[in-house]
Amino acid sequence: MTQGLDALLRRPFRRLRRDPLSASLVVAILAVTLGSAALVFTLVDALLLDPLPFREPDRLVRLGSELGGVSGELSMLELRDIDEGTSLFSDIAAYRPPVGGYTMGDSGTPVQASAVLVTHNLFSVLGVAPAIGSTFPASFDLERSFGIVTSDRLFRTQLDGDEGRLEEVLTLDGAPNYQVFGVMPEGFEFPVRTDLYRSIYINERNPNLEDRSARVVLGLARLEAGVSIDTARAQLEALSGQLAADHPDTNRGVRIEVAPLEEVYAGDLASYLSILGLGVLTLLVIGCVVTSNLLQARALPRENELAVRAALGASRRNLAVEIFADGLALCFVGAAVGLALAYAGTKALSTMVQLELPTWQHLEMDASTPLFGFALALATALVAGAGPALRLARSARTHGLRPGVRVSAGPGQRRSGRMMVALQASLAFVLLAATSTLVLGFVELTRADLGFAPDRLLSFKVNLPWFLYPRREPAKLDGFHRAVLEELEALPAAEAAALTSDLPFTDGAAAWLEPYLTEGSSPDAAESHVRLRHGTVSPTLFEVLGIPVVEGRPFDLGDRSDTRPVAVISRRAADLLWPGESAIGKRLRPAQYPEATWVEVVGVVGDVRRQLTSSAWQEAPTLYRPAAQHHPANVHYVLRVRDGFAAEILRRDVEQVVLGVDPLQPIWDVDTMDRRFDTLLWRERAVTWLVSFFAAAALLIATGGLYALLAQSVRQRRQEIGVRKALGADAGTLVRWVMADAGRIVILALALGGLASFIVLRWLAHLLTFLDRPSPLVLAFTAGGLAAVTLLAALSPAWRAAKVAPTTALRDP
Repeated sequence: MTQGLDALLRRPFRRLRRDPLSASLVVAILAVTLGSAALVFTLVDALLLDPLPFREPDRLVRLGSELGGVSGELSMLELRDIDEGTSLFSDIAAYRPPVGGYTMGDSGTPVQASAVLVTHNLFSVLGVAPAIGSTFPASFDLERSFGIVTSDRLFRTQLDGDEGRLEEVLTLDGAPNYQVFGVMPEGFEFPVRTDLYRSIYINERNPNLEDRSARVVLGLARLEAGVSIDTARAQLEALSGQLAADHPDTNRGVRIEVAPLEEVYAGDLASYLSILGLGVLTLLVIGCVVTSNLLQARALPRENELAVRAALGASRRNLAVEIFADGLALCFVGAAVGLALAYAGTKALSTMVQLELPTWQHLEMDASTPLFGFALALATALVAGAGPALRLARSARTHGLRPGVRVSAGPGQRRSGRMMVALQASLAFVLLAATSTLVLGFVELTRADLGFAPDRLLSFKVNLPWFLYPRREPAKLDGFHRAVLEELEALPAAEAAALTSDLPFTDGAAAWLEPYLTEGSSPDAAESHVRLRHGTVSPTLFEVLGIPVVEGRPFDLGDRSDTRPVAVISRRAADLLWPGESAIGKRLRPAQYPEATWVEVVGVVGDVRRQLTSSAWQEAPTLYRPAAQHHPANVHYVLRVRDGFAAEILRRDVEQVVLGVDPLQPIWDVDTMDRRFDTLLWRERAVTWLVSFFAAAALLIATGGLYALLAQSVRQRRQEIGVRKALGADAGTLVRWVMADAGRIVILALALGGLASFIVLRWLAHLLTFLDRPSPLVLAFTAGGLAAVTLLAALSPAWRAAKVAPTTALRDP
C-alpha cells in the first residue's frame, strides 16, 4: 500500500515534465488566483482579524458625542451622567485625544515624546497592567500632581531601561514635575503610538466637573458581561434625550455616541477589504472554471492508456483518484508559486503605502497565510479537478479498447462549456466595470480642488514647552515664532513661510468643531449654534498655502494683542453663519464661554478640504484667528519652496533653524504636503491597484478560456469541418462559422455581466461615496472592450479551422 501511495504521489510530478506547456499554463493561472487570494487574506488578517491586545477587546467601547452630524468629545459631567445613570459599564475611564507631547533632554539633540492625558483607571479598563512598577494613584486625577507611565520604547531609549529610575522625577518641557510610576509592556499602544501617559488633572478649567459644555475628553468603557452594543446604544440614546431636557442650554441636539473599540481602529477598512474580497472571489471562480477545462484537456490524450488500465481491471474510483492527483499536484505547485507572489505583493504594498500601523498590526505574511493558501489549493483541486476526473474515468470504462474511438464532447457538453466560458467573461466584465469606476473615481479624487496648492510645501511641527514658554508671557511665544519664520524665509530655497495650528491632512489641536454664537442670536438655542473648526495662523498663511481671499482682507501686522479681536472665516462658515449676507464686520464668539470676547470678521477665504471622511472630501466650516492675538504653542510651520528645489532636501535645514533659535526645542512630524496627501489616499490607491490587477488577470484568463474552448471545439470537429470544406465551404465561411460561435458566447456574457455590473456598481457607490452611480458610458465602454478582446482571441481558432485540409480531416478518426 505504501508503494502504491508513493507511486500515486510521484506519477503526477512525472507527468508535469511530459507536458510542460499545459502544466505551466495551469500553474500560472493558479498562481495568480491563489496568490491574489493569499494577498487579500494577509491584508484581512493583519488589519481586521488580529485581535486588539487588550483583555476581552470585544467588550471595550469608546464614548463620544455627536452634534449636527459632527462627532466630538464629551464633558466630564456627561461621563459622570453615563456612569451614574446607566448600568451598562463595569468601569469608565477618560482620556484627552493626543494633540502634542513633551520635550525631553537637557543636552544634545532634544526629543519630542508624544503624550496622552488619562485618568488613573484607563489601564485597568483596557485590562493591561504595567510590566514594571504601577500606575499613578487615583488622587492624581484631581490634583496638580503629574504622574507618568511610559511606553517600553521610551523607557529603553530615554531612561536606559534602568528600573532604578522608577519614581524618579523627570524634567519635561523644562519643568521637573513629572514622577515616573511604571512602564507598560512592549508593544502596548493607546490610542495611537504613544510615549507617555500622564495623569489628566481634572481642574477648574479643562477638563472640569462644573461645565457641561467643556467637551474635551473621550470615554473608554468596558461593557458589563451580557450587555450588547445595541443595548448600550439604546440606553445612551434615551440618556441623551433626558440630558437635553434637563440641560437644554448645553445638551439640546447633543447625542452620546458609543462605538466598539475594534470598529474604531478598523474604521472604514472593512468596506475596502470587502471590495477586495469580492474581487478575488470573482477571480477565483474564473480561475476554477478555466483550470477545470485545462485539466480535462490535459487528461484527454491519456484516454487510451486509461482504457487499457480499465480493461485490465482498474476500478473507476482508482482511475478518478489518479486523474485527480494530477490536478492536485498542479494546484499545490500553483499555490507555492502564488504564495511567493503574495509575499512579494505584500512587501510591495507595504512599501507603497508606508503606514505607521499600531504595533499589533503587521502587514506581513505569517504562518496562517501558507495554511490558507494550501487549503484553498485543495479546495480548488476538488472544485476544478473532481469533475474532469470522474468524467474521464467513466468514459474510459465505457469506451474500453475500441480503436479509433476518441472521447469527444457531445452537444450537451459543448453547451455546458459555452455557458462556463460565458460565465467567465461575464465575471471579467464585472471586474472591468468595477475597475473603470474605481480608477475614474480615484483620479477625480486626486484632481479635486483642495482649496490650496499642496505642491512645493514642507511642513513640520513644534510644541513649545509650557514651562519654558509660559502662556502668561505671550511676548516670549511670539518672539520664538517670529525668529523662526524670519530664519526660514532667509533660506536660499525658501519662497515664504507661515505657521498654523490646524494644518490640512493632519489631526491638529483644532480637529474637532466648536459651537459659535453670532451677535444677536439666542445663547440658549444650542441646536442653532454653528460648529466651526478653528485654527490660529500667521498673516502669511493664506499666501503660502495659496488659499484665495474672496471677501475682505487677510490678517496683517496691524492685528496685534492691543487691537480689536478679529477673525477670518471660510466661505462655508460665512454661508452657515450669515446666509445671503456679507460676513465682513459681523461678530461672533464661542457659544460655550459667555465671558469670551466678541470677534469681528475682517475677511472670507476659500474653503479647504482638510480630511478625507467616508471616502469623500469634507469642507469643514473654519474660523481663523491671528497668531499675534492668540499666541499658539503647538503649531505646524509651513515652508513654500522655490521652483526648481525639492522640498525634501530642506528637512535638515529647518531642524537647524529651530535649534538655532532654541537649542532645546525639537521638531517632529516633518513631511511634504504632497506626501501627506498621498498617505491620506492609501486605501483608495491600494484598492484601485489591486482591483485593477484582478480585472486584468480575469480578462486574460477568461480570454484564454474562450480561446481554449474554441480551439478544442475545432480539434474535436475536424471531421465536420472537413465535410463542410468538401461540400464547398470556403475559408471565409468557416471563419464566420467559428466567430459566430464566439459571438453567441460574448453576447450572453455581456448580458449577464451588464446586469451583474449594474448591481455591483450600485453597491460600490454605496460603500465609497467618492464613486458615482453606475454610468452607462462606463458599462458601454467596458462591454465594447471586452467584446473586442474576446473576439480577437477567437480569430486564431477560426483561422485554424479555415486551414483544415478536407482529406486530412476525413481521414482523421
